[in-house]
Amino acid sequence: MHSNSIGIRFCALQLLLVGLTASGQGLAQDRIAIGNDGWYSWRVAAYGGQREWCCGQWSLGRPMQTGCDLDRRGSNITIMDSDEYQAGEMQLYVLLDAGKPADIRTLSPQCAVTSDRPIGDLGLIAADISLDWLQEFAEPPSGISSDVLAAMAVHEGTRARDALVAIARNGSTVEHRKNAIEWLGLVRIGETRDVIRQLVFEKGNSDIQEEAILALAQLPPDEAAHELIAIIERPDLDMEIRRMALFSLAQTDSDLVISYISGLLAGD
Repeated sequence: MHSNSIGIRFCALQLLLVGLTASGQGLAQDRIAIGNDGWYSWRVAAYGGQREWCCGQWSLGRPMQTGCDLDRRGSNITIMDSDEYQAGEMQLYVLLDAGKPADIRTLSPQCAVTSDRPIGDLGLIAADISLDWLQEFAEPPSGISSDVLAAMAVHEGTRARDALVAIARNGSTVEHRKNAIEWLGLVRIGETRDVIRQLVFEKGNSDIQEEAILALAQLPPDEAAHELIAIIERPDLDMEIRRMALFSLAQTDSDLVISYISGLLAGD
């Protein structure tokens, strides 16, 4: 896709945002010229109250928030494992380089970020407008397709969910499908559980089956244990798939796990 056409779409998005602001819908407050290279950011309403997303490092067995340097490649984005924080919005950061997106970060609004370049703030953008833009870059060979799927996953509404489910089922490459399954597991497993379970039984594609098992392991511990035990107990599945389920089960913090594994060891 040519950079000129991408720049035109970006300018069209900016004009649409300005028009919506003028109509009183409370979106971007400033007319920011987003056709130039650099960082731009906007907020979207989040699906389901998101946990805290920020850069961090592990200390004493727990993730510690450090803030994010947007100019540093490979920063570890940590989803804090706590129910104390529930975000109603998420913040997206997009880096334009030569007129096209080169990097996308999805973070919590209060996550501190730094950059040597200015960050153009587009304010609050409606989920559908944000998704319209993101989906342009969701497919391979886009080098940021996985980051795009992460950003899509946090958007409120069924449209983002349905788009990720479609990729999980019928994506153009196995890796693209795995990325969609991963983000459904991390962000939307509660409402896509049945779809993910079906993928466990997609015989002949062990990569997809194993990714689906990892996604089911993101359920609340007791629910995850039930799902994983059901997979282990299926003799029609390949042994490697059942072993993956057992491996995931052993890392699940549930009394059901202790009871089940104790039974296995006792030969029950």
